[in-house]
Amino acid sequence: MKRVLTFGNHHDAAIGGEKRLKTPISDRDLPDISLQRKTTAEYTIGWICAVTTEYVAAQVILDEIHEGPEQVSHANQSDYTLGRIGKHNAVIATLPYGEYGTASAATIAADMSHNFPNVKIRLMVGIGGGAPSKRNDIRLGDIVVSAPSNGKGGVLQYDFGKTIQDQPFQPTRFLDQPPMVLRTAMSGLAAQYEREGHCIEQTINDIVGKIPRLQEKYSRPHESTDRLYCSTFVHPPDNDLDCETHCDGSSLITRPKRTQERSGSNIHYGQIASANRLMKDAIVRDELSSKYDIMCFEMEAGGLMNQFPCLVIRGICDYSDSHKNKAWQGYAAMAAAVYAKDLINRLPSIDSSALQSTNNSSSSQLHLQEERPHIVTAEQMNALLESLRFDQIEARQMTIKNAHAKTCRWLLYKSEYINWLDTTKINEHRGFLWIKGKPGTGKSTLMKFALNSAKKTMRDKTIINFFFNARGEDLEKSTIGMYRSLLLQLLEKLPELRNVLELPTLTARPGGEYRWTTEILTNLLDQAIQSLKESSIVCFIDALDECDENQIRNMIKFFERVGESPTAGNFRVCFSSRHYPHVSISKGINLILEGQAEHTQDMISYVDSELKIGNSALANQIRAELQEKSSGVFMWVVLVVNILNKEHDKGRIHVLRKRLQEIPADLHELFRDILTRDRQDADELLLCIQWVLFTKQPLRPEQLYFAMLSNVLYKWNPNEICQRQRRARE
Repeated sequence: MKRVLTFGNHHDAAIGGEKRLKTPISDRDLPDISLQRKTTAEYTIGWICAVTTEYVAAQVILDEIHEGPEQVSHANQSDYTLGRIGKHNAVIATLPYGEYGTASAATIAADMSHNFPNVKIRLMVGIGGGAPSKRNDIRLGDIVVSAPSNGKGGVLQYDFGKTIQDQPFQPTRFLDQPPMVLRTAMSGLAAQYEREGHCIEQTINDIVGKIPRLQEKYSRPHESTDRLYCSTFVHPPDNDLDCETHCDGSSLITRPKRTQERSGSNIHYGQIASANRLMKDAIVRDELSSKYDIMCFEMEAGGLMNQFPCLVIRGICDYSDSHKNKAWQGYAAMAAAVYAKDLINRLPSIDSSALQSTNNSSSSQLHLQEERPHIVTAEQMNALLESLRFDQIEARQMTIKNAHAKTCRWLLYKSEYINWLDTTKINEHRGFLWIKGKPGTGKSTLMKFALNSAKKTMRDKTIINFFFNARGEDLEKSTIGMYRSLLLQLLEKLPELRNVLELPTLTARPGGEYRWTTEILTNLLDQAIQSLKESSIVCFIDALDECDENQIRNMIKFFERVGESPTAGNFRVCFSSRHYPHVSISKGINLILEGQAEHTQDMISYVDSELKIGNSALANQIRAELQEKSSGVFMWVVLVVNILNKEHDKGRIHVLRKRLQEIPADLHELFRDILTRDRQDADELLLCIQWVLFTKQPLRPEQLYFAMLSNVLYKWNPNEICQRQRRARE
């Protein structure tokens, strides 16, 4: 007697005129059969497959097969296989034959959640296309597991994004990371494999040895069939042609043979790209792989991650190019299934008897909530992250000009900067560097240089920043805005820290806002920093003097507490400010810009490069006097160089020295002189300054245009507005 071990609302669903499984698997071929029917509430592992090949692989690795439940929801559209893996009861579902993509996967996930309310651990297991690169030596039969890396959650939906004129399509949807319980088990299994090696191929050989009908399709193919072609070489238009006989062998990429220790299926952890279309373009594959460090392409995970947080496990059956390789599909599906089984066997047992549907008592609801790996849904998580964001969050940093060529580089070689990054000296400075200087000395320019340099050279660290802006809106010049910005950057770059938001008290509806407080933000930021483990953070905070002094005082106290924590060695903060506010830090390194020989040399280099007055004795004397009069204020130098260049352009070289002597040495007096010296259009200038100073928020170019017309008696010109907008964008 033979039995088809599937059930659902459509027992006889046809597949090309045949049953779902072309040849039913007999009792003697499968794991032990349990005649005891379990309730749907006793299943805690959910496993989703996309195609029949994956479904068969999932079925045959079960330790025990269970009878189907007496009934499922009338609206159910899914087919299930029930069974046991180790100490866990698992439900396996597959997509309807011929259906692929994110929408179908989401429907299956919804049905499973409805019919099996206590499924807490979710896996998407099957085959995918590899994305081999210089960084990732991915070959057929290898396994790719979705894992957070480089600030991304593990799955990128690459057909979801935005198109900007004159720019390529930009994917914007990195989906939720796998739940903590799965990531923890994944780490443990990775360590086990590294220590002991894995038995994936041996397990597959044992399975196909017991089930002869599976040997041809599910055994590991010969290595000669693993053929990787150059990205520019396309398979002949007739897809039925065999690559080995019809594709030019000279276009094959030669790869070194793997060592004995690395033979068989290798495991890769990283980013998986998902979309509603099959990836068969090697050039696009390489572009996405290079830009987002993609290891694998598939078609279903994008429909699951945000509503059905899970781990995605893919056996590599082809290279996401025009050269499809069906010979590897069976083995790749089996390899992914065996890895998934090993992972499940590392999971702690879940007491399903204690897990009741949320339709029961409030006490059971509380217990259920405590058992869930993710209390906050992916949708709520995204809403919380968006509620941290605010307008102009990066406005100040973006308006600061980049450092002049060859300037600021000295900072990277200063002993103060080097010691700040030296982990062996953390007890001396607690991770704090404070750059101070007079107004206009170039502190913000130096900070932007340091920030950009850190992003380029400290790729093993997470770089975050905030630039206070006294002329901006409230959040731009307050510590609550700073905390929101730093926390958002941290959670976007290190998604594994997002579990700090998994609190019942934190809820934000999509499109809504959460009312953040300083207390909540500092607690969350502190928790995130304490959870760093091996990660390191380098933080740049500019212009403390542009924020309220009491807020800065409390901010310093917060960072000092962080600096005393056990994770302080992984956390660095660089502040910059004028010589006020008068707030001190108990331990830290101070760097005063005035008097720094290198800073003075930067100004000399700028003058030599930008003051276009020739190299006569008089010109050199003017340069020396300009440098002496600057008193180390870089902004003063920039303004005066511009004034002197204008005088020189008028052919008045002989009056340059006299003009330099007339220019005020004080920066504020220089501003006054610039504003009052030329009386032409003085009324319009005054009106413009008044609008800039007294508006509640920064004006857009077209708004300032109409504001200026409030004191002018001629008609406005729409074409002029368009021209000004274009110039503003340029």
